[in-house]
Amino acid sequence: MSEQAAPEAETLIFYTTLGCHLCDQAKAIMSETLNPEFFQVKEQDIADDDALIERYGTRIPVLQRCQDGTELGWPFDHKDWWFFSAKHRNSDYSFY
Repeated sequence: MSEQAAPEAETLIFYTTLGCHLCDQAKAIMSETLNPEFFQVKEQDIADDDALIERYGTRIPVLQRCQDGTELGWPFDHKDWWFFSAKHRNSDYSFY
């Protein structure tokens, strides 16, 4: 029986800021469903960059896939996260 190599962990950027209660809710969803073998999350505080404030100030929390720039914006739930992450699990998967 041949062993398959584990897929490389995909990097996601989590746009957030201090005191964002919606971001706390998003973190809870991710902690319940995110498999660290497949995803590495880097938090980016938008308060550190005027351009990020302009882009995400009213949209956070937002997850962005580094690989292709795809974004998952709030509000999202476990199901939305599952569909967003499905692209990594199987690039041929389509849910439309």
